[in-house]
Amino acid sequence: MNYSVVKIFCLSLVFLFLGNTKIHAQDSKCTEFFRAMEYEKAIICLEKNQPTSAEGWRMLGEAYRLSGQASKAFRMYDRVLKNYDEEATQTDLLKAMIYSRMARQYGKSMEYAQLLLDQYGNNRLANDIIELDSLMDELSDRKTGIFSASPTSLADDQIDIGPMFMSEGELVFASSRRKAQLKRVENTSTGLGFLDVFKATIDGKNLDNITRLNENFQTDYHDGPVSFAKEGSMTAISRTLENGYNAQGQMPLGIFFGNKSEYGEWDSWEAFPHNDPTYSCTHPFLTDDGKRLYFSSNMPGGSGGSDIYYSDYTAEGWSKPENMGSRINTSFDEVFPVMTQRGDMLLFASDGHFGLGGLDVLIARKSSLGIYDIIDNPGAPVNSPLDDYGLVLDPMLEYGYFTTNRQASKNREDIYYAKVEVPFEFSKIISGIVRDTAGIGIPNSDVQLVDSFLNVLMITTTDEKGRYGFELQENGRYILEARAAGYNEGNNVIVMNPRQLNYTMNLTLPEFEGLSFFGRMMDGEARRFMEDVKITLTNLDNSDMQSTFSKKDGSFRFALDQYNLGQLYNIRLVVEKTGYQKKTFEFSVTFTENGPFVLNKVLNLSLTK
Repeated sequence: MNYSVVKIFCLSLVFLFLGNTKIHAQDSKCTEFFRAMEYEKAIICLEKNQPTSAEGWRMLGEAYRLSGQASKAFRMYDRVLKNYDEEATQTDLLKAMIYSRMARQYGKSMEYAQLLLDQYGNNRLANDIIELDSLMDELSDRKTGIFSASPTSLADDQIDIGPMFMSEGELVFASSRRKAQLKRVENTSTGLGFLDVFKATIDGKNLDNITRLNENFQTDYHDGPVSFAKEGSMTAISRTLENGYNAQGQMPLGIFFGNKSEYGEWDSWEAFPHNDPTYSCTHPFLTDDGKRLYFSSNMPGGSGGSDIYYSDYTAEGWSKPENMGSRINTSFDEVFPVMTQRGDMLLFASDGHFGLGGLDVLIARKSSLGIYDIIDNPGAPVNSPLDDYGLVLDPMLEYGYFTTNRQASKNREDIYYAKVEVPFEFSKIISGIVRDTAGIGIPNSDVQLVDSFLNVLMITTTDEKGRYGFELQENGRYILEARAAGYNEGNNVIVMNPRQLNYTMNLTLPEFEGLSFFGRMMDGEARRFMEDVKITLTNLDNSDMQSTFSKKDGSFRFALDQYNLGQLYNIRLVVEKTGYQKKTFEFSVTFTENGPFVLNKVLNLSLTK
């Protein structure tokens, strides 16, 4: 029995037409097979008792699709479109468009895409299929891709999915293989065992010493995929929710967390608080520190199908899941999220983005705004016209593993080895949000990046949510400065190092409270910021004097509550620190606008020994 495990896990589109429709009497037994996920039996039944309704042909199309027979699947939807014109829906066209790509009928897929646009208006995937058709040769070229790919030694008649690194030299994966104690419940839909978690030692495409993980990872139904964090002491696993049922009468999937005791036992498990008996949360991925969970879910309120979400662990527990947004998620399925160790790329699979067909592995990189919205399809040989998903890469981004059902005729899902042939190149990204004191983003704020010599390197403006971003190549110490009408200036220092690519720096701007002098002290020889420099300000017109000390980032500020716009002031400024030569400045200034007057623009605020 061949079928797409990931589609069964998603449980999103399979029953779209069958949940609330009337099934003709001769189709009822076939429907029972289909709902039980016994797709080969459903196919035999439907082929023997030819469907007499659009719903019956749709069911046969889905049975073909989930049995790896995409060429027959799209023809069933073509039949619905031609013979049941009044009953045909937008989703019939979408499925015909997608399944024909899986069958390598790219010309036919373009015809469906154009028909979809003509009848129903704008559709992102249909537009991409037509506009990006010229890229198909490049995506299909196995010799020019980012990766090379080959089957691992696991390839057999079993289902092996969801590879994930457990520790250096070890890979974990979910499998139907029966190498250990059998589960008490049989998986009648496949004739194979329910998924369980196994591990193997890594030697390129050779995966050896295959053993089942601790019995505490096993339940009576599906267990896995799994992800590890905190140097292997914390895990997140996908499991069947044994007490839950969705609208189709199936048990959805949920996520559970385990922690290893000081004795090395996995004896502490707790459910993800956002599991729900009416939908699935699955394909968990934990960041190394265990503080963020990425997962896929078909929960209500998403873009459609299964979407990718994340949840952060806080003092109050796991936060409300956040949808990754419309650049990642589509009306189809986005599944198996994996974040690279440095946080520079989100790997996931989708059948709603432009690709070769079925689920394609996609790579989302951060833009300068710090959002994962630069989406790349690595093409063949990692991707194929069928389902390819679950890519995980080693920390050095040199090799990895993924799951594919491209050998559909061999009745299996296999884990393949992927080698990076074209090294990834990354810029360093500084991003964040400029907020007011209430935490609300300030749009149209000016943000500038300043180097340690106080040279302004880049200037940008925040978007409607107050977000900004800079992309640069060099490590070093930088100052971020933000200004907005009606607010005082905000600034902070960021130090970039060779081992980190992405930096987040949020800036808070207090509401404007009057005029001020602002400056920053520098060591003139070491070219670094100077802390604890005494600065004395004297208004020579009335001898009013005030003093302050520079902060760790060299900054200081004087509030000028008694000063007015349009009036000339004569000022003396004295800067001094033990071990350095004292400096005295005298100057005149007329304030022409509200906000801080930046002294570094007119004075050399550096000290030398």
